[in-house]
Amino acid sequence: MSIETENSIKEIADRLPVEVVVAINSTPWVEKIKQIAKDNNLDKEKENSFAIETTLLVFGAVSPINYPDNLAENVGLDDDAVIKIAKEVDEKILAPIIQILKEKGFAPETVPSNLPMIEEGEVAHDVAHVEPTIQPARQDLAGSEKEKVNLPDYRYEVGKDPYREPLV
Repeated sequence: MSIETENSIKEIADRLPVEVVVAINSTPWVEKIKQIAKDNNLDKEKENSFAIETTLLVFGAVSPINYPDNLAENVGLDDDAVIKIAKEVDEKILAPIIQILKEKGFAPETVPSNLPMIEEGEVAHDVAHVEPTIQPARQDLAGSEKEKVNLPDYRYEVGKDPYREPLV
């Protein structure tokens, strides 16, 4: 990594809560980045770019939503490699950090106002699934075999629009 990148990551780490930095540093995420790069046969340049993108993800400078796009764009990986590597990063790096945060009681919990209202004695999602039935089309409307009859236009005296030319 370049000195500028290391400095910017250090600045980001300084702004994080101490508990998050401790959780990040208590996992061997740097070694796991190298192992993932080695397992996926990344050359030195791609490995360096991958390390930068993943470090930014670990420290929260990059949204996990944008991470796959960043891998494709900045590292130069195809879609299959992006999916595989992003899944490995999630399982091997992010999940252990999140687990440590949960154990320390620092992980955010779901706010009760965001949960469904369940009254005492009820259970969420206890309604049985019912397949919708498709009603057959009404025979009297579908594909009418009767010939349509043109009704006269009563808006004009003669029944025809005097401003319209005949289509002869």
